[in-house]
Amino acid sequence: MMKVNFLKEAQEDYDALDGSQKKWVQASVERLKVRGGEIGEPLHKSPTDDLRGCKKLKNKSLGLHIVFRIISSGECEIIEIIVIGKRSDSKVYHMAGKRLQAIHDKFKQLPIVMPKRRQRGRQAQVVITKNKRKKD
Repeated sequence: MMKVNFLKEAQEDYDALDGSQKKWVQASVERLKVRGGEIGEPLHKSPTDDLRGCKKLKNKSLGLHIVFRIISSGECEIIEIIVIGKRSDSKVYHMAGKRLQAIHDKFKQLPIVMPKRRQRGRQAQVVITKNKRKKD
């Protein structure tokens, strides 16, 4: 069974939900604890936000989305809930991008992404800084 953590802002998102929405979120968290990274749709990079490595769960009837990521720290994996909210014009994804960027700025840790394309026979490392690519 995996451990699920909420960001402080995601906990505030959860507290603002009504009863039926909270029930769905609680059930989703239980599913995440049991099944972990097996569930959810992977997210990608958009022109405004880089959500690679994150996944989403959605409930169409409630209009809710949960954006989360899996963090490996040594032997254990932790699922971190980044944002819970309505999709309305991709607002939930923009909020997730801002929260992730704030985490990266705070800890001065930037994700290293290996692109699929090859350059000169080998893969080049790309470091993402504020949604712009910079080659090392």
